[in-house]
Amino acid sequence: MTVLLTRPQGDNEPIAQYLKEHGINSFCCPLLRVVPVEHILNSDDHGSQCDFCIITSKNALPNIPRLKNLKAFFVVGKSLAQTVSQKFPGADIVEAQTASDLLKTICSKRHFGKYLFVSGDNITIDFSEELKSMNFDCIRLITYQTKPNKNAGACIEKAFDSKNISGVALFSSFSAQCYIDLVERYDLKERSKNLYHFLLSEKISEVIEKIPNHLQMIASYPNSKSLCSKMVEVLQRNKG
Repeated sequence: MTVLLTRPQGDNEPIAQYLKEHGINSFCCPLLRVVPVEHILNSDDHGSQCDFCIITSKNALPNIPRLKNLKAFFVVGKSLAQTVSQKFPGADIVEAQTASDLLKTICSKRHFGKYLFVSGDNITIDFSEELKSMNFDCIRLITYQTKPNKNAGACIEKAFDSKNISGVALFSSFSAQCYIDLVERYDLKERSKNLYHFLLSEKISEVIEKIPNHLQMIASYPNSKSLCSKMVEVLQRNKG
């Protein structure tokens, strides 16, 4: 049993290790690549004077601007919280398990001040728009872009040809669309119908449904830990 892992380069290793510990092999095929975006906030942006910073991905950190007098970070996941803590020693950090949970936390606390949402160009929840709709003062800063990986086609074709692929793990709607594009381009539609497609959220299933008859397994909770548990549960049951 082998699962095709599709996150950007460097993001698949913890999941691969978890699967290995449960007797499941993996093959890494990054469908997306992360491209940093240079952006410097100035006083006109009001970002350099923000009170709170929202981060939902570690990819946003390398190009994050220098922030003064920040009161707290709002982040998704324990791993990201630890990374932010190392980059900004002594900073107050509020952590939630998912982006949806984090939005609820921010709304419930409703701290007075200016919020800066640091993100990539493709996101599930635009905190700046969501918070502004609830009368929060929030701006968005894009510090990276996610683009299709030009080597993904050869990689996925190799995986289908030479690996005993049982399932494909998809973590975003954008990566799911890239996967569908490659399946169609390399004439892999029929072969992919027999695979389990492990999806991080319901929203991704809307994309996968563009190709009918695919086996969809959606994480009970929209985070990597829950998706890993789903993969192990389904594949070990299938093996038995």
